[in-house]
Amino acid sequence: MIAKRLDEALAARNKFYEASQQHHLVVCDLKRQIKNLEEERSKLQEENSRLQKQLQTAQTCKHSIFCLDFALSYQILKYLPIRFSGRPTNSSSSSSCGCG
Repeated sequence: MIAKRLDEALAARNKFYEASQQHHLVVCDLKRQIKNLEEERSKLQEENSRLQKQLQTAQTCKHSIFCLDFALSYQILKYLPIRFSGRPTNSSSSSSCGCG
């Protein structure tokens, strides 16, 4: 009877140790997964930051190109001969306007 109880206690202890070891392995695996996810998150945050800077640069360039295009168009239009519809003005009246 004592031997039977001792065998049952040893079997229960072995089951407990197996469960404990299995739990330990699961916890270690979860910690490894968490560490890998944190590293991946960090890399993705760096990539996101880099892409945000690229986007800002691209938007700035797009705005600058638009402004430059607008300014160049304005300058080109400024020096193109202007065609007036209607009667032509004489040179004396254009010089009296004060614009030279």
